[in-house]
Amino acid sequence: MQIFREWTQRNNVEHLIRLVPTAVAIGAGETRSIPVILTNRADADQEVTVTLSLSTDAVTLDAGEQQVTVPAGEALTVDFMATVPADTAQGTFDIATTLTYGDYALSDAGTLQIVPTAGVTALAAAPTIDGDLSEYAGLDTFEIPHTAIWEGATTDAADLTGSFSLAYDGEFLYVAVQVVDDVLVSNIAPNDIKGHWRSDSVEITVDPHGGGASENTLTTFKTGIFPFDTEGNVQAERDADANQGVIAVTAPDMQVASARTDDGYILEVAIPWNAVPGEVTPGSDFGFNVLLYDCDKADAAVGENCNEARTAWSAWSQIQGTPRLWGHATLLEP
Repeated sequence: MQIFREWTQRNNVEHLIRLVPTAVAIGAGETRSIPVILTNRADADQEVTVTLSLSTDAVTLDAGEQQVTVPAGEALTVDFMATVPADTAQGTFDIATTLTYGDYALSDAGTLQIVPTAGVTALAAAPTIDGDLSEYAGLDTFEIPHTAIWEGATTDAADLTGSFSLAYDGEFLYVAVQVVDDVLVSNIAPNDIKGHWRSDSVEITVDPHGGGASENTLTTFKTGIFPFDTEGNVQAERDADANQGVIAVTAPDMQVASARTDDGYILEVAIPWNAVPGEVTPGSDFGFNVLLYDCDKADAAVGENCNEARTAWSAWSQIQGTPRLWGHATLLEP
């Protein structure tokens, strides 16, 4: 939306802004700004009253009305701070804003989108990346229910359910993923590690520039992981970021392990900070998501695209290419 807004301003067609309603994403448990941008094209300063309201009482505003002076020929951003309770589910709410000055009144509308949040625990000792998740015991677990669909369909919890835990140290972001999948398909050959969405796989995304900061995936890190290829080995790639290809070439320090379980599989992943295109420091937040891809065709041909369902922690339409709506993760202070 910001890119489109700036384009309309450069080309003096700001009336087109209303064709793309403004959307603001805030994480559950966060307080962030809902900005209202005022532009004064008159030759004199304008005293303006701005009001903002939401279609939910769950999210609170520090103020619903503000009086401001907009200088002649200038633009002014008025920030309304919104606080989202930590237990708020993902969802969309309407935003309505009005402004009055003199005998005039204007209105605009947008949407508030709630995304999930996670705290990432600092580890004193690095875990062994071997597919044994016992080293993550006691850490928070974040759920991906079978209903968190962004494409396709699932039948029940046994069909596709996921959970994950997060940790970090100075070298790696650790992601421990457990997937329930009643039909585990491994139809991708070792020399065909691309297009992870074709079969059973897990995608992990990191936006080091902040939660919702990147306009596209070229400034992010995205990896797709097959838990097992046709020879039974875990395989990983980078896809749709600025450095695509197999992990051995594009992120050689990354470590991945997998293990079969009675009802699915486990992935243990160590993403090296040196492969992430930006700096994430303790106390800062970053965009993050875990996406699950499911194929239930047990007799799928080698290399066949048999994907039937896609779920995610932050589950929105086309979420794999929309960093603005990935979840928000924060590196907790050691």
